[in-house]
Amino acid sequence: MDGEGIKKSILDDGFFFIKDPEYGRKADTFASKGYPFQTEAGLDFLSATLDDTLIRDTIESSLKHCGLGMFKPFGSHPNTARAPLNRTTSELLALNVLICRSRSRVILHKGSHMHELDANPGGIGLLELPRESLSEPGITPVEVKMDDGGLIITDGRLFSTVLEGVVLGVGFAVEKELKEWGKMMLPKMPNLEQKVAQMNTDRIRMNFQFVEVTRSE
Repeated sequence: MDGEGIKKSILDDGFFFIKDPEYGRKADTFASKGYPFQTEAGLDFLSATLDDTLIRDTIESSLKHCGLGMFKPFGSHPNTARAPLNRTTSELLALNVLICRSRSRVILHKGSHMHELDANPGGIGLLELPRESLSEPGITPVEVKMDDGGLIITDGRLFSTVLEGVVLGVGFAVEKELKEWGKMMLPKMPNLEQKVAQMNTDRIRMNFQFVEVTRSE
């Protein structure tokens, strides 16, 4: 599927996915290191994600100018459904890139991005509601089994449920929405600051804040 086909799938269904063991290997390797998000290894993972042609082309064609504002793991939550945003406008404001570890199983609630569901903050940086509340007409659960890993890209308003395994979420949002997101924190270290500066582009900027590290005596 080409870039326009992926974009249409996201706009119509709320998501696009592929089963690909390469994504599974990347996510599994990152997990084996203890999920080092606030280190150079974490930035290397993000940089490789941005260098992925399929991901970058989808982000840039769908959001034009945006920022990378979320990077965190999500384990299983079989009784709830989560999304970065509620539907408050017909405008596409954010995309959620989910890089799935091997042996992951995810339900994508097809069409949920078209409904005003009024979800509440779930304490994990996403909005959350009971899974059974998504049984209304126009919303269909699509179960995706990522035995060897894979990639999911969703409209930021699309609700999903991780049944098994772990997915690494990388969120992108247009500037006016990104202003509502808290900045991701990184230790104020020259190597990390340089890496982030190199990752910024004219189309996608990094939404990080560098903080001084207090060392105990």
